[in-house]
Amino acid sequence: MFVKQLKLYNYKSFYNSDPFEFTFGPRANYIVGNNNCGKTSIFSALEVLSDTKRAKNAHIAPFGSVTTTGYVEATFVSSNKGDFPTSIQTYCQTCSDGAVIRIRRELHYDNDCTSPDGAMIYDSDTASFSGKVSDKTIKELLQPIIIEALTDANDIADFGSTKLLGKIIASQTKTFESTKEWSNLLKAYDAAFSGSSGIKKYLENIENSINAVLASQYESRSEARITFDRPNPSNLIKYGGVRVDDGFADSPIETKGTGLQRAVAFAVIQTYAETLGGKPGDKLDLCIDEPETWMHPLAQKHLSNALSNIAEKQQLWISTHSPYMLMSYDALAGDTLTIIHNQSSSSRITSGASLGILQRQHPSIAEISYKAFELATPEYHSELIGYIQNKLNMPHLTDLDAYLRASIDRDGNQRFITKRRYKETLKNAKVISESLPVYIRNCIDHPEVRPNIPINDRASGITNEFDDSELSESISALEQLISDENI
Repeated sequence: MFVKQLKLYNYKSFYNSDPFEFTFGPRANYIVGNNNCGKTSIFSALEVLSDTKRAKNAHIAPFGSVTTTGYVEATFVSSNKGDFPTSIQTYCQTCSDGAVIRIRRELHYDNDCTSPDGAMIYDSDTASFSGKVSDKTIKELLQPIIIEALTDANDIADFGSTKLLGKIIASQTKTFESTKEWSNLLKAYDAAFSGSSGIKKYLENIENSINAVLASQYESRSEARITFDRPNPSNLIKYGGVRVDDGFADSPIETKGTGLQRAVAFAVIQTYAETLGGKPGDKLDLCIDEPETWMHPLAQKHLSNALSNIAEKQQLWISTHSPYMLMSYDALAGDTLTIIHNQSSSSRITSGASLGILQRQHPSIAEISYKAFELATPEYHSELIGYIQNKLNMPHLTDLDAYLRASIDRDGNQRFITKRRYKETLKNAKVISESLPVYIRNCIDHPEVRPNIPINDRASGITNEFDDSELSESISALEQLISDENI
């Protein structure tokens, strides 16, 4: 069972006449985009849907407007109707993926805050969200665990039953109460806290003083006693912690550097997935915000692989700015990629399914970096050049250059500008003119000729170099050529 679709209507920065729709897959769902574009709103929307208390802090959008209502809605899909809670199975509809259930939580503006309605389930008989569903039932469908970009060491070391490490420990210590060690601990506890020679001996004067006051102020005979309840394993375990020996000192994790804290946090996540994630009824629903924070690029690659392995059994949402975190993205295996653009963009959402210019099925990291992060790279430029050469059967750059210089856009203008380059061979050296894409490609492939450019040619502006704006201009024009000419 997984979340196939999420709809946001007047929620945070997602406001318009129509709801915004996000489509996800059962594996890793990568969410990329600039800062403040709304990536983490996906995570908070999942929380709002799953918990009424969370919904009370939700934001109707846009702020300060007259908008009075909004909602978050999720479509859950499973191959088997029986995977859904029994209480809502009557609401299941069928689709190509199997059984489908839709749940919506409406949000209303009321005196500077939002008052959430109870979540509702879609009833096909009434063609409306008219069936009520409890938070307890929703939690059987969705239990989002959000890992923030800035890791809190206290959360990593927290053994509480609601924390990741606490859940792992609780699952592995269920039978501890039946052990001889626990029995001996209780005997020692009783002697220390309930026996006459234990802590009770030290508190005897306090009890006597309290009871003396009670006797003097109340006619009925009352007697107060200080007691200590017997512990259970979970009460004692939650006082545990994590210490790390980094080769310099063995100390609590909160004293270590942020990078090491982050590494331990993700080690806990992977262990959680291995111990609980694969069991029926144990849902991970892990939402990770910028996992690359504080991590070395090589560590990012390792983490990307680890998260991909988790995604083989669990649905994940990963918000990232790093191309390294996208290296395990596999559309054919069921991963999704969603690019969220700023509010000023004509389109807020771009699906990864619309990418893949070069391979038609799987976008390259260089293409994703350009589309998602507006990062023009020589690698993507070279990929575009190579793609066009292959499609047009032009293995020689001179033939491609002639084609590009003759190319006219739909407005009748020359598509590519030309630039002069100093070309040096074993036989001679000369200045030539090339289309901007071929010029950049040659500059990338032959950086060694830059120091040898004659002084007079340098003085006339020949550098055999290009800047970021020229690289972006060339990439944009090459993409437009591919689209216009259906290459």
